[in-house]
Amino acid sequence: MKPTQILETCLYVEDLRGSKEYYSKVLGLDLLVEEEGRHLFFRCGETMLLLFLADATEKHDSELDVPTHGSRGRGHCCFTMREEEIDGWKKHLGEMGIDIE
Repeated sequence: MKPTQILETCLYVEDLRGSKEYYSKVLGLDLLVEEEGRHLFFRCGETMLLLFLADATEKHDSELDVPTHGSRGRGHCCFTMREEEIDGWKKHLGEMGIDIE
């Protein structure tokens, strides 16, 4: 028995406003939840991308259903796309000033 997919990915950010702009406007993800000064949750296909303000989420907030989170060091997230969309994504990211590795 094996898991069938990753349900959610958590990344820790220092700038929620800039992250919201990037993931919603550049990548076109749908923002589902925004907790001011704490976290953003985006829908990405059938999965979720959770962005947490690193320092704010290490402390428990009893008024929120979301448990504490925390991480140190660099993170990584890789998105998939259909092969026929690669050139379109390269063009879009270039127009948005995003470097492609």
